[in-house]
Amino acid sequence: MCTNTRTWSTDLTFYALSDQFSLRKADAKAWSIYYSVYYNQAHNGFFKESAFDVYDGDNSFWVFKDEAKIGGVILSASSMYNLFFIPPFNDELNVVKLIKQLLVDFSDGSKDITVIDVLPHQVDLFSRAGFWVDINRSRWMQRPTEVLDIIWDDCVRIETPVIENGKYANELEIAELLFESFKGGINAARRGHSSNESFMFNLNLNHFTSSMLNASTLVYDNNTNQLVGACLLFLCNYQHQRIFSPGVFNIGVLPTYRNKGLASKMLKRALTHLYGDYPILRIGVLQGTYAESLYYNLGFMPLDVEVERLVLPSSEIKLLKSIQ
Repeated sequence: MCTNTRTWSTDLTFYALSDQFSLRKADAKAWSIYYSVYYNQAHNGFFKESAFDVYDGDNSFWVFKDEAKIGGVILSASSMYNLFFIPPFNDELNVVKLIKQLLVDFSDGSKDITVIDVLPHQVDLFSRAGFWVDINRSRWMQRPTEVLDIIWDDCVRIETPVIENGKYANELEIAELLFESFKGGINAARRGHSSNESFMFNLNLNHFTSSMLNASTLVYDNNTNQLVGACLLFLCNYQHQRIFSPGVFNIGVLPTYRNKGLASKMLKRALTHLYGDYPILRIGVLQGTYAESLYYNLGFMPLDVEVERLVLPSSEIKLLKSIQ
């Protein structure tokens, strides 16, 4: 299917950006090779060709100037990420503006357009194209798995979560715990967690495997039978790596149960359960939060490259559409 329509569809293989520039659907494996080389030189090293990063979705596109391939991007109806350019092309700002206009055409103005995984040296490029730097600045931290000593107090009991019909069996209980854990804090403000529903998800069972559930932890108060802590793991593919590795999907402790070491013990339990099957555990953290110090004290080290997120607010989208 090949058309110049400005309506988003996962079936489309071609989008005209201008008379010269276009987006063309890419084979994911071929796209991944170029992405691995050109997206972020900091991740390149010796023998990169034997373990390049593989994108496993179906929304990867080449950027063409006339008939010359000059870059690549992953695109959806309201977002783009992992944009890269192939030297010697150097008209990056023009391309970003054209893709921005395409996303504006896709949009009905009801929600923001987001740019995800923007490298530090790209922030100015996207800002000049009209995107706003978001306050949500985060990075991955990681640590080798290891068998660690853990002593739980008699007043709590430990359970592992169960998934039924693509959701945690006690989804409402977990969502309430996480909301109360984040409520009023910097994480809630930055990530828009305004209700219990913010923590209710349909879970991809390929990511929430039995090994991830066994390494996850639910902590209950034995006296009240209340859920007071949770550490939930999943398989993530940082930078679209070919091999998935464990990551912390969510972790939270009720405010009245903090400073008892529960978060540290839940992470130690995860590291212990994963040891022997998975070499590394990763966790995402927002800059400027107490969690950074907690994880660092447990031996987690931050990765060098920050993940930047930029947005084109819905108010700006409506304004742009009104003057077209």
